[in-house]
Amino acid sequence: MHLFTFFLLAALVSACGQSWIKTPTLDEFGQDDSMDLLAINELVTKWHQASAMANEEAFFGAMAPDAVYLGTDPGERWLRDELRDWSKDAFNRPSAWSFASSQRECFLSPGRDVAWFHELLATDMGPCRGSGVLTKSNNGWFISHYNLSFVLINEKVPAFKALAQGE
Repeated sequence: MHLFTFFLLAALVSACGQSWIKTPTLDEFGQDDSMDLLAINELVTKWHQASAMANEEAFFGAMAPDAVYLGTDPGERWLRDELRDWSKDAFNRPSAWSFASSQRECFLSPGRDVAWFHELLATDMGPCRGSGVLTKSNNGWFISHYNLSFVLINEKVPAFKALAQGE
């Protein structure tokens, strides 16, 4: 049965067009973590789709009430409801913002109630990396922390430093 679950998970992830690096395994208690990993992947994918479709309810509904979102600007640190207020105009457009994950890796805590992930993203700002923490409640998984950052090739750092310093 575990082999079937693994192949089902692999097929679903492939259908989403994403590279899932973490291989579902049995933990030390013999529990299969693939269903949690599938739920987490689906939640984060749908969260990104909600912003691309300006679905404010789905986007913020995927976040824990005390979730923190860190944007690319040094001043962009919001609690969920602060982000909702700040992004009100964006969610009134056909698309708030569009992030498409090309690769995501996810990990579960031993207690299977906390997960963390990182992903590579194609965005309208260029390539970015997102990382996050999810917590599991009686109502399922919720994003508790998300950090968005730019991805920069090391050889471009000098030019970036000059730009950042206003030169």
